Amino acid sequence: MRRARIPLMSTCRGTMKTFLLMSLLVFSITSFAQTEQKRVLRDPNGETVFWMFYHLAEIQPDLAPIIKQRMLGESGVNEFNRTEKEKVHEERLKTEFAAAAHYTHIELNLRSYVSAYDAAYHEFYFNGLGPGSYISFAGYGKQFKISLINAEEASVWSVPPDKAETIAGLMGPSRQVSLRLYLKILGATPDSSGGEIEAKIMNFKIYAMQYNRFSGRKVGEIVLVE
Repeated sequence: MRRARIPLMSTCRGTMKTFLLMSLLVFSITSFAQTEQKRVLRDPNGETVFWMFYHLAEIQPDLAPIIKQRMLGESGVNEFNRTEKEKVHEERLKTEFAAAAHYTHIELNLRSYVSAYDAAYHEFYFNGLGPGSYISFAGYGKQFKISLINAEEASVWSVPPDKAETIAGLMGPSRQVSLRLYLKILGATPDSSGGEIEAKIMNFKIYAMQYNRFSGRKVGEIVLVE
């Protein structure tokens, strides 16, 4: 009996088709993973920063003093139910801790004032940003600071002369603005009082403020890292 011959071209096409499908599958999985890896913490409070810090520093937080603090607000505690109530608080804290995992970016507001326009260099300057700038948070008896490692670079706002006067008018006489910072988290270092989170400013939007209140009027945007 003669064995049927499979044309070489059909074999090649089948191999190429399989390779193409596998390539698309790998690309899709990689793209999905990259998307999933990015997690943004928006407008954090001290407690959220507390939990996030311990994840970043890869340290297990001591829950005992927090449980003790929360138990002070409990009513009807006695020797018969104390252990059970403490266990409830412990489980809640573990849930809060787990929820703060895998943050890669932070988005928050920073108040600042804008300088008079420097006509020689065509620049405004933000007094809220500069060498050593950081944002402080307090949570569960600990102090944390988010250090902005490129704040000096971010403090300069280059504006063409033909637009500077319009921008100055939008900001109003107080020159107070709100900077909506978008930060990339770089790492965390513990210390005796809490710790430091290093972050890089990727970009930020500039909003006018009037009478010490956020007005929502966008007057500019600066991109430091694409």
